[in-house]
Amino acid sequence: MYHAVALILQHLHRLLDEVAAERRGRKPRNQPKTGRPRLYSTPSLLLFRIAADLLGWSLRKTLNYAEQEAGAWLRKALGWEQVPHLSVVCRRLHGDDVRRLRTRLWRKLRRRSLRQGDLRVLTIDMTDLPVPLRRKDPDATWGATSKGKFFGYKLHLVISRTGFPLAFRVTPAAIHEMRPAVSLFAEVVKLADQKQKAELTYGVGDSAYDSENLYKFWADVCCGHFLCAPNRRGTPEGEEVRAQGPYRKAALEFWKTDLARRIYGKHRSLIESVNAQLKDLSNPFQVGQIPGWIRGLRGVSDWVFWRILAFSSILYANRLRGSCSRKLSRFIA
Repeated sequence: MYHAVALILQHLHRLLDEVAAERRGRKPRNQPKTGRPRLYSTPSLLLFRIAADLLGWSLRKTLNYAEQEAGAWLRKALGWEQVPHLSVVCRRLHGDDVRRLRTRLWRKLRRRSLRQGDLRVLTIDMTDLPVPLRRKDPDATWGATSKGKFFGYKLHLVISRTGFPLAFRVTPAAIHEMRPAVSLFAEVVKLADQKQKAELTYGVGDSAYDSENLYKFWADVCCGHFLCAPNRRGTPEGEEVRAQGPYRKAALEFWKTDLARRIYGKHRSLIESVNAQLKDLSNPFQVGQIPGWIRGLRGVSDWVFWRILAFSSILYANRLRGSCSRKLSRFIA
């Protein structure tokens, strides 16, 4: 497993070099930065946090391991001659420079992972992130899924045709699935280039996404179809009552075709398997059990961001290796 983690860090280091080379219209700096010099670079701290998530260890345990002789490979991968103190790592990881670099790495990772045809089908779904009732979390609320009511948060996720995460958002459990749906799909459209935008054909979601706004977005912006089971609202005549908009009427007609049913069944099972991998407690980067010291919407969103980044790094490494993209056995002890 250590060899696999070192390989992932090597791939991410190359992406970070490409990110650092992007000037984004800014002129190169002629003079060095003033102030106290930093012994540990921002990319090395970012890779350290991803390595800790891949190993399933806390920051303290990962630092203690890096100080030992067995952790020489980790120090070499991070470019550290000596291991920093825990307080230095925690302070730097909560800084704006690490957060900005993490966002740019996430954007670069998604773009490099896209292949021809990956955006032909986009699937969206929600999974629950419960927290214990005894925990005093100011932002956690009550919500409901098909399994029943729960207290905590919701993870809204959009994946590609091959199961790669492309956009996500964490909301309180009381927020309905439809509210972040259009913005998540718009984020994927913004991420794609002109050739990839032409591939957008189908969007897939369950009956909770049965909305005129979502049908309109896929017809006008993506020039495609959004497939979801009609939401009857518990009454036999509910389908006819809700079929008021022209976009929903056209979507219901396309839903009756065999092609729509096949696409829906295949990709609904795909995103269910991705959510199962993200919530599997045997995975070191799982999101199904939020630690007790993580509270608030911002803290939970940040914690989930690191886990999804680690999960996406594995998929990216598998794709470069030519193996099954969602095969995780090599990276789990």
